[in-house]
Amino acid sequence: MKEKKSNKTIFIVIGVIIIVVIAIFILFGRSDEKIYEVGKDIEAGEYVLVGTDTYTIGDVSDDDFGYYEICTTKDCNIDNNEVETNDNVLGKAYVVVEDGQYLKTKSMKLYSIDEYETSIANSISYDYDFGFNSYYKVGKDLSAGTYTLSGDSFYYQICSRPSCSILDGEILANENVSSANNPISLTLEDGQYLIVSGTEPFTVTKQ
Repeated sequence: MKEKKSNKTIFIVIGVIIIVVIAIFILFGRSDEKIYEVGKDIEAGEYVLVGTDTYTIGDVSDDDFGYYEICTTKDCNIDNNEVETNDNVLGKAYVVVEDGQYLKTKSMKLYSIDEYETSIANSISYDYDFGFNSYYKVGKDLSAGTYTLSGDSFYYQICSRPSCSILDGEILANENVSSANNPISLTLEDGQYLIVSGTEPFTVTKQ
């Protein structure tokens, strides 16, 4: 009788350990996912999201990866058209949120536009191995002026707002660029956003 009771106790202990391990896995697996209610958790305005995760395909990895959504509800159900804008990001992204919206982030650190410190540059090198977007604000990351874009294959947008909505007329210029049609020149003004992506290295250099 004692042996059966002992076996039962062992199975109970193992079961408890399994439940605890699963709970820890779920908790930590979602620990970097956050939802902010605009007007309650954060104020309306502009923010900078900086990726904190590593994205890996095969033997290739890139750091500073993250994902965000701006939604009309806390559930952020894309099937119910509750996601107003979303993006996979390598590096950082700028977002503008309004009262009543929800900002959902995964593997991204949130900064207000005023507290995020960065130096203004006259060139950037984009050498990510994955085609996710990276955001640059003119007057914050890049100085205003005319730039030369060169590289093998990439895509860029110049936008009046970081959401870059074609329906709202926020895209001022955009183009898929290949080795056959570059280098190209473009002019950036203070307050605009340059959003770029590509799977091959390219550079943006002020003329």
